[in-house]
Amino acid sequence: MVGGDPDARLGRTSGVPANAARAGRNPRAGVGLSTHIDAVIAVFDALNGPVDRQKLYDLRRYALPVTVIACEFSSSMLAAWIEQGDAHVSELRHILDVEYVDLPTGHWPQFTRPTDLGAAILTAVSRAG
Repeated sequence: MVGGDPDARLGRTSGVPANAARAGRNPRAGVGLSTHIDAVIAVFDALNGPVDRQKLYDLRRYALPVTVIACEFSSSMLAAWIEQGDAHVSELRHILDVEYVDLPTGHWPQFTRPTDLGAAILTAVSRAG
């Protein structure tokens, strides 16, 4: 999801303040759109609507290759949450072929590091073949 707080919209709490990036408590502080963040957030918030919960039933999804591009949280943080059984990353525990790519940008890497993001996506697509 781009913009907004998906956890709040789904009635969940992630253990990370919903306004972490805005309040300067982002784990990746020091990178990102610090000068224009309020304007960018306002645009994305205006474009986003409510999110409906999804129920996934087809277990074949776990056999698909997945690449996680970790921008706001490092892959080591994700691995720790998976190990702890955190519900927010529970799907990742079951995936048979998952690759983690760290791209420490904070939120919206398409604005802060578009070339690096594009390269990571192209690599992921070529890996999936």
